[in-house]
Amino acid sequence: MPQGLARRSPGDGGSSLVEVLLATLLLATSLAALAQMLVLGIRATAEAHETTHAVALASQKIEELRAAPFPAPVADATDAVGAFDRRWTVASLPGDSPDGVVIAVTVIRRGAASRHSVRLVTVRTRRSDE
Repeated sequence: MPQGLARRSPGDGGSSLVEVLLATLLLATSLAALAQMLVLGIRATAEAHETTHAVALASQKIEELRAAPFPAPVADATDAVGAFDRRWTVASLPGDSPDGVVIAVTVIRRGAASRHSVRLVTVRTRRSDE
């Protein structure tokens, strides 16, 4: 045997090729799962942002309708705000009460990726000075 090359016995330590391959497979699997979790987190954050924006738009329209003079019933009205369509109805309360209306506002994001809508409903009664 040439000088400088020592013979290794099986118990000397080190890793076999099989151990290195298994460790690499475990690491790759863990990284793939982590990447998938990251993508799901980013998608959930984007949906939450979109829903928050839609709720703010619906709330804004409800407050606008509540602050205006007592509204007459409206079957269906629509406006576009950015990437969202906002629809609202003003309906008389059941029982032919002229002193109250139900205001419903629905906000939907335009586009094929839209899966959710936001709907807010409130009741407005006539003030004594109206």
